Amino acid sequence: MQEIIKLIANNEDWLIKEIIKLAQEKDYTQYTSTLEEAWRIMIRGLSKPLITFLGGKGKLESVARDFAQKEARLHQNRGITLSRFFALLKCCRRGYRNLVFGHLEKPDKQLKYIDLSDEYFDYLENIILEEMGGIDDDSLIKKMQTQNKILTNEKNRFLTILESLSNPVWYFDKENKISWMNQAARDLAESMGDMALTYYMQDETIDTPRWLLESVSQFNSSDLHNKQYNKNLYTKTGNRYIEINLSRMVDISGKFTVKSKIVCKLPRLQKSIATCSP
Repeated sequence: MQEIIKLIANNEDWLIKEIIKLAQEKDYTQYTSTLEEAWRIMIRGLSKPLITFLGGKGKLESVARDFAQKEARLHQNRGITLSRFFALLKCCRRGYRNLVFGHLEKPDKQLKYIDLSDEYFDYLENIILEEMGGIDDDSLIKKMQTQNKILTNEKNRFLTILESLSNPVWYFDKENKISWMNQAARDLAESMGDMALTYYMQDETIDTPRWLLESVSQFNSSDLHNKQYNKNLYTKTGNRYIEINLSRMVDISGKFTVKSKIVCKLPRLQKSIATCSP
């Protein structure tokens, strides 16, 4: 059993990439985190009970029940239905299967380890079904209302943080147009006499000013992860020298890969940070 245990323990990154790829193929990533670390926590949570089970250090009931119940509650609170959660589990099951088939050559070992892996995932599905399938509609609605309130407050908190920054922030779509910017960005636009950019945008886009467009277009068409550009700008308060630092958006799920973000620091040396599609 040490062979399969080492295989799982030493290939966490491989499992993350494989399972995300499978989830993207099934369009499940629209319900998942954009951050690699969140996927790592889930994969590590799956692997730990499986390794314990394979090592003969406990029965499935004792090593996997707590994990299955915790994940069921977590996904239910996020508004993930049982069928969607099972769809993700199927991707995870296939990921572990592909790990075995892709790294072990002997068919007898492949089948042996696949059977044990399937037993593990079958047990997880049974516990999750018990946990998520037994809740009544009223309780589910109350859970959803509570979670929606939490998510709304979290969204407003981060929006307030962005609006409170002294650094201008722009958010670009795949056409390099501005789809959002904060108050500091609107103030900068006003200081440059570009009144078209001073109005708050919601569900609409505005053409990117020429002084930004060249840098954003160059960066989005490149394979670079980050890049710095220097600009001299004329504003109502005089000439300003700025640094624009662009970087790719951290989105392992592929959900927001068409977006990019730029942050420009206003005083003296103005610095910018941007996130763009890979």
